[in-house]
Amino acid sequence: MSHRVKILKFLKEKEGKYCDDCLSKILGIFPRQQVYQICKILFWKQQIYRKKDKCFGCSRYKIVNWISSKEIKGGIKMTFQSEKNGKDSICIEQLSSDEFENRVKEYVENKFGKKFSEKSLQVGPDKFHKFDFSIR
Repeated sequence: MSHRVKILKFLKEKEGKYCDDCLSKILGIFPRQQVYQICKILFWKQQIYRKKDKCFGCSRYKIVNWISSKEIKGGIKMTFQSEKNGKDSICIEQLSSDEFENRVKEYVENKFGKKFSEKSLQVGPDKFHKFDFSIR
C-alpha cells in the first residue's frame, strides 16, 4: 500500500485531526517530511483539510490533517478498493449536481437545526440552481 493511500485510509477511518508527526509515527512513514509532502499535495488537490488545530494524537496545537466523513472536500466520493494483486487503490468520483446539493442541504439542516426548503434561483437562460435555501 502506498504512503498516500495509507494516509487517506487512516484519516477517513479515524475521523480525527492528526499532525504530520503523529501520522508518521502511527503509520510508520519515515522520515516525517514524507508525510508533510504527501499531505500538502492532498490538500492542494482538495482531498483533505489542513490547518492549525489540536492534534488528536499528541494534543498539541499544530498543523493537522483530516477528512470529514460527512463532507468530503471538492464534492467527491472517496472509496478504497483492494486489487487482486494485493495493492490498495483509491477511487475518487465526482458527485452529480443533485447529490452535491442534497449533501449541502443535509449539512445545513444538521448544522442549524432548522428545516430548509429549496428556492430555485435563475442563474442564466434556462439555467436554475436549487442550491439556495430559504427557512421555512
